Parts: sequence; C-alpha cells; structure tokens
Amino acid sequence: MGKRVLKTFCSLIIILVLGACSQKPGTGEAVLPQDFDGIILPFEADGKWGYISAEGETVIEPAYAYAGYFCDGLAIVSDGELYGYINTRNQTVIPPKYTGAGEFANGYAAVCTGDWQS
Repeated sequence: MGKRVLKTFCSLIIILVLGACSQKPGTGEAVLPQDFDGIILPFEADGKWGYISAEGETVIEPAYAYAGYFCDGLAIVSDGELYGYINTRNQTVIPPKYTGAGEFANGYAAVCTGDWQS
C-alpha cells in the first residue's frame, strides 16, 4: 500500500511541475525569463538527444537518452536509466540518480527515487 501511495504522489507532483514551467497559465503562450539570452531546444539525432540554438546551431552535442527543455537554467537529462540535470553549458548540476524527474520551477523540481513498480 505504501509504494502505491508514493507512486501516485510522485506522479502527481511531476505532472504539476511539468505544466508550471513553460506556459503562462490560461493562455498557452510561451514565457521566457527576463534574463534569458537565447533559446536552446532539445533535438534528436541517431537516437541520442542534444540541444540546438534558435538559429539551428548545435549547442550541446547529442549524448543523452532523453533531454528536456531548460527551465530555471536547468534541463532534465537521462543516461537511459536514471535522470539528472544539466545547465546550458552542459555541466552536470545534479548527477543522474533519480528514477523520475520533473522540470525546475521557482527553484524546485519534483523527483522520485526507488522502484516505480508496486
């Protein structure tokens, strides 16, 4: 029973955090921080994920099994098994050690450790 409650709680937190970062509530309009100096987007090449600029230049070479959008200066990345966070310079800020992870919003992110299966 405890694992089921933990699994449900982690899932709900991740869903809430994922929606909090990239859109202005109620408008569907993308929002960027005032100090944001460029757009960096995830892209896939040959089964690996990296990041490109708005101009289409590769900023971070594809090396990840998964790469999320940058939010609060950090992006979720996966090595194929676990999730962690990098900054826009491709420096590991939080090593991949979570079984689930959500985007940062206002300095916080929901993460899960342990077994997702009950």
